[in-house]
Amino acid sequence: MSKSVFFYDAQDYELLQMVQQVLAQKKQKKFFDNDINRIKKTPKLLESGLHPHGIKELALSREIRIANSVIQLLYSLEQGKIKDRLTALKELHDEVLYSDSTNFRYNTGRVLIQIMKDLVRSFDDISDQDQNIYSEKLLRLANNFRKAVSGRRREIRALLSYYHLVEMPETWDQITFDHHVHDSNSKGRKTPTHLIMDAWIKGIRTLTVIYYNYIEVAAAQELLRAAKIININVRIGIEYRAVFYKRYISLIWELGHISEERDLIEFLNNPPVRHIMQEGKAASRYYTDHTLMLLNRYNVQHKAEIEKCYGINLELISPQEFLEFIGGGQASLLHLSELIKQKILTAFSNKLPELRNKISHNSQEENRRLRKLCDEINRLSTNDIIQNWLCTQKNSDLPNPTLPKTGDDVPELLSLSPKKLAGWINNINGKTNIILNLCSLNDADVLELLYDCEGMITHLELFNLKEYKEADLPRLQAVSDLQQAINTGSAVAIKRLTRFILQTQGDCLDEKQNSRCQHFNSILRNIPKLQDYYRDAPLMTTMGTDSIGRGRENHGMGLVFPETLPKRSQKYIVNSIKKNTRSLLPIKAQVYFIFKYFPANILPFGVFLTSLLRKLPGFSFFAYRKIHEWKSKLETAHYVKDKGNIATLGGNPTLVENGIYFKEPELKKFETDFQYTNTFLANIIKVSVGFLAALFSFLYTQDWWVIAWLGAPMFFAITVFRNILQSVLGGGGIKRSPLLRWNDYVSWNRICDSLFYSGLSVPLLELVIRSYILQDNFNLTVSNNPILVFSIISAANGAYITAHNIYRGLPKEAIYGNIFRSVLAVPVAMLYNFIIYNFLVLIQFNEAVLVVNYGSAVISKAASDTIAGGVEGFADAVNNLRLRRWDYNAKLKELFKCMAKLELLFPDKEVFALLLKPKELMHSLGTEASGLEKIIIVNALDLMYFWMYQPRARTMLAKLVEEMTDEERTTFAGSQLVLIREKEISRLFVDGLVGKNFSKALSFYLGFYKEYLEDMEKLTGINLHLKTKLNII
Repeated sequence: MSKSVFFYDAQDYELLQMVQQVLAQKKQKKFFDNDINRIKKTPKLLESGLHPHGIKELALSREIRIANSVIQLLYSLEQGKIKDRLTALKELHDEVLYSDSTNFRYNTGRVLIQIMKDLVRSFDDISDQDQNIYSEKLLRLANNFRKAVSGRRREIRALLSYYHLVEMPETWDQITFDHHVHDSNSKGRKTPTHLIMDAWIKGIRTLTVIYYNYIEVAAAQELLRAAKIININVRIGIEYRAVFYKRYISLIWELGHISEERDLIEFLNNPPVRHIMQEGKAASRYYTDHTLMLLNRYNVQHKAEIEKCYGINLELISPQEFLEFIGGGQASLLHLSELIKQKILTAFSNKLPELRNKISHNSQEENRRLRKLCDEINRLSTNDIIQNWLCTQKNSDLPNPTLPKTGDDVPELLSLSPKKLAGWINNINGKTNIILNLCSLNDADVLELLYDCEGMITHLELFNLKEYKEADLPRLQAVSDLQQAINTGSAVAIKRLTRFILQTQGDCLDEKQNSRCQHFNSILRNIPKLQDYYRDAPLMTTMGTDSIGRGRENHGMGLVFPETLPKRSQKYIVNSIKKNTRSLLPIKAQVYFIFKYFPANILPFGVFLTSLLRKLPGFSFFAYRKIHEWKSKLETAHYVKDKGNIATLGGNPTLVENGIYFKEPELKKFETDFQYTNTFLANIIKVSVGFLAALFSFLYTQDWWVIAWLGAPMFFAITVFRNILQSVLGGGGIKRSPLLRWNDYVSWNRICDSLFYSGLSVPLLELVIRSYILQDNFNLTVSNNPILVFSIISAANGAYITAHNIYRGLPKEAIYGNIFRSVLAVPVAMLYNFIIYNFLVLIQFNEAVLVVNYGSAVISKAASDTIAGGVEGFADAVNNLRLRRWDYNAKLKELFKCMAKLELLFPDKEVFALLLKPKELMHSLGTEASGLEKIIIVNALDLMYFWMYQPRARTMLAKLVEEMTDEERTTFAGSQLVLIREKEISRLFVDGLVGKNFSKALSFYLGFYKEYLEDMEKLTGINLHLKTKLNII
């Protein structure tokens, strides 16, 4: 990779080196085990219990840790086991959400994962011929990734737009859902963990994953565990086929009552459930047998047809190869067509160089034929293969599995009527959801099914994005009208619709129509019975994309109510719809906004005053904590002719491109883009531009040489001092950790940005406002009207700060705070002016008035930054305290959970007494529960790191200790004593607890654990007998 001194940073190359080396291990089919620690600079963080803000910060930068987690996850998706995938997902989720650099956490996390996925795929796409060209792309991705880690809103929003992701509210209360998707255990491409991760990247909060005929326990467990890690509300659906008038319809059994893994195992072990799952497996085997028959037909007949059509030679596909290809999925035409497509593309790609070599020797007609052939294969899709060779019409002599048939070879589950199937499911669990898929069903079919199933159908899948066609709108509109009539309980509407259905059945001449007419007449006479079925519980609605995650030729997953998104996102969706990259569904449903009020903690002396204030008009909820939440009523969903209020999150299908081109495509060349300028150089440019703008402004406006030449340095000195003061105050001030120096809290990139914008403010404040407008045009100076001058300069400064804050995409709170800062700066500027003037008079300086006049912009700047340093320092402190509460709550929860396990492991012993004897405890755990030993050590190391390194950690832990019960305080203090086991803990570090770069972390532990234990003894007031124990060591 060529390295330019002007573009990209050393960290970009380091990140690429790490990714490249880990992927090299993947290609050699090595798993992520201890061998990974032998790769230079790319240790694997083996212990999943390590906190993102804990001791592993001493081993790797956050960028490398996030990248490592993503790679582990993507690697385990392909070759690893369920446990590996879930562990990687948890590590990744923690890394991207526990961010101390931004309050734009969710959107930042989504972008980070998406960039790293793109980076890994780009590495896989690199070939020897275009290594240098693709290096530019990889460097850009690495640079984007590192920029995204900072969480700056403007950059995150640009990256969201680049990846066609919709910005979600940071309150994470948007209504986003998809009630019909598939994973790799049915016909999808993604494992349950991968599916959940991608759903989170999309911003989906509610997901229903559909399986066919049965579900394996392992697949369901992985799905529920992954959803719990990511905090997605997931449901499991099992789709069955039922016989309805010599055709199959689909009923989906939604296990809506199951959200916990323990409940799932108990449910699936229920004898009736085991029976229906066995029947479902028999049904799936029936379809697998048919697919294998088609595979045999391909080998015998269609393979030769394809070879003749495309002029290639294809290998036979054995049943074993096909079954290995589908992995844990259920065999289908889609899998078979995908494997055949792979074979075609591989064979033609191998032949393509030979065809290109003959271009100059071929006739024009021959080249036109070859170009057309290449274009055809480049656009070849799995649907094309099904339509041309695998569909029923092309194999009419084979059994048609889409039509019901009788016989001993047909599983019982495939011969049931809708009523019998629904009853079978309902008898297993009375509180279950049964969803009717509306594919090819009209209003007459739906009315008959709802009536015959006696209310056991609880939901209609009103919209399926994959199946929907614009021509279906009248049919689905009629079904929607029927649903609304049933839910409103209107006998008049139900009667009208039923009579209309009777009229559409024709003259009922044939026997079938006559039978159906009689049945509808029976329904017409029993409308009260139909009303009773849905009197207590309305007929609900589901909507889904039927996404399988297989290429851009299909819709992406996810639906959203745009009004639940930020205004910026609503505009983005509208523009996407105009560009035809997203769709607006022809459906409307009610969405509403609710507020919840929770009483806040009030000090005793404030209770009386609060009660008085709440009696005043408009103060009823004074001192309550307000939380807002979006809710939807999907049962009100109905089709509309104009625009609905539900949009797609995933993109619309695009043309297939398989990378087959008649001529070698020109390699993409990247033009110079200054956003990728080396960070050090960019900072120099920012500071230089800002300084020169300030210097020339002062030189132009000032007659007094001191301000003319020193005004710009003073401006910059004030800015630097304010940023340092703000950072130190936010990190703890004089009470900060003794291991951290003042410059450990300072972000120099942030200071450079601040200097750039401060420098650009000088032409505005000094040249335009003070000199040209106030002094030259209105004769206003600090000497004749200080209040007005400082007020105008502060107002202009506030407007400027607000403008560049909006441009940089800062949160509204920061923008409002800076407006408030400008107001407070006026009295402070007056105070500084008074002090400087009187000081100059005191030392008998003759030009005191001249100094304050010429220096008014500098004085105003000092006042503004004084307020900013205090206010933003306080805001940083509050943010750090919030982060430390998250950190400690997570670790203390793990600690007390671990201590509870100890209580159960040793029921006849006092746990605190065991904790006071770490050596005996470690020996006991070595035989009873070896994994618990490492968890206790990891928790203690992370808690120690918090205390010693993290800003405001000491303040927060002191507060949390005060809130603990005596028993919790004793347990907490005793659990930290495990740190005296130097030999065992040192061995863990050497064995790869934090990877290969463990020396700094080990040195920190050995150097400070004694001091930490003494601090914990003082903080908790628990006598740990440290002098005796440390002397023994």
